[in-house]
Amino acid sequence: MTPPRRCLHVPPTNGTRLLGGLLAVLSLAGCWVRVPPRFEPPPPRLPLDAFDVADLRGRDPLVVLVFGDSGTGSDEQAEVGRRMARTCAARGCDLALMLGDNFYPRGVAPRPPGSWDEAFVRKFEAPYEQLVGLQFWAIAGNHDWHGGRDSVDTEVAYSLRSERWRMPAYDYVVPALPAWVTIYALDTVVLLQGVGIGQLERGRRALCDARGWRILMGHAPVYSSGPHGGTSGSNTAARAALLPLLRDCDVDLYLSGHEHHQEHLVAGELHQLVQGAAARVRSVTARSAGPATQRFVASRYGFALLEISPLTVEIEFFGYPPGVPDAFGSIYRATILNRRGAAAPR
Repeated sequence: MTPPRRCLHVPPTNGTRLLGGLLAVLSLAGCWVRVPPRFEPPPPRLPLDAFDVADLRGRDPLVVLVFGDSGTGSDEQAEVGRRMARTCAARGCDLALMLGDNFYPRGVAPRPPGSWDEAFVRKFEAPYEQLVGLQFWAIAGNHDWHGGRDSVDTEVAYSLRSERWRMPAYDYVVPALPAWVTIYALDTVVLLQGVGIGQLERGRRALCDARGWRILMGHAPVYSSGPHGGTSGSNTAARAALLPLLRDCDVDLYLSGHEHHQEHLVAGELHQLVQGAAARVRSVTARSAGPATQRFVASRYGFALLEISPLTVEIEFFGYPPGVPDAFGSIYRATILNRRGAAAPR
């Protein structure tokens, strides 16, 4: 296996902002690291009866906590976690979706049987301990892959250890949801490296004939106003890899992280949310033009809530400016109408 490459991070001070931007562009290719050209044996897929799965099929609305780029173990992650807990206590969250980069900077390390990397406690269990009874359905990001395949396989295996962490495979359908919503989780790191493990085929089977809402979650955004969107506002590699699936299956909503800000973009009938600010924040600018229409953007620590019902998805962003946690609150709301009508019960 090739040795890991490291992404360069330069603090955006006045003296280094231009240099930092140039280094970020030059280092983007190095962020996608340590994915083997083929998998032998194939990636693990845990059977759902191997751990507890909350049955949410009767929920209406389904309240979903959405966040990414969380696993720093920092004070900021802990503060956002406390805000999540208070918000979910008031709103009644049913599940959480984690959009990758769960463990900075290099994923987790495998341990002998019966023991686990302490990062699982410090960067997941402890920051979200107040979110009692909530299951977190996760996917890997590029920083999870910095530790190589062993890191991501260990994250999958942790599903058998934790009462809350759920990552049964690199890609999967979130189970036991209402008949009128399907959520498919995709590993964009593997996909963008061009390594075929059948994700797109499974995604088509999950989404193309789904009744009701069709939602895809992945780490890399297709559209973005951050540095990974480049000057055009489009992540070229992610767009080439994902747009056929998004278009052919008429996906309603794509949830992504990777960029450290909050954003809502619309391209045709596709809505995309960027939620990569659960522990890190990067400056971002408003756009008046691009391949997708920018509905909202903010450099705020925070997360999103989705209230999904048969006919609508209510989107709400929560956050606070860096250094001002007391300014936390709702910062954006939007509604998506179901173009297909409500699905019949299964």
